[in-house]
Amino acid sequence: GATSGLKAAAGTIRGDYSSSRQMNLVHASDGAEAAAREIELYFAASEICSYQPTLTPWMKAGDE
Repeated sequence: GATSGLKAAAGTIRGDYSSSRQMNLVHASDGAEAAAREIELYFAASEICSYQPTLTPWMKAGDE
């Protein structure tokens, strides 16, 4: 979709909550490489933690 909140469709997160390409309520990377680069920009290594949703063991076998 549109990356500008002014051009994004109504009913989308960006369309409803953004009025600027730079000042957004929510940011999402466009791929894994961009995410890795952006994580290093926004967070120190000490701020990154592992996370497993509590339902994961109920949704997948132990060897998955």
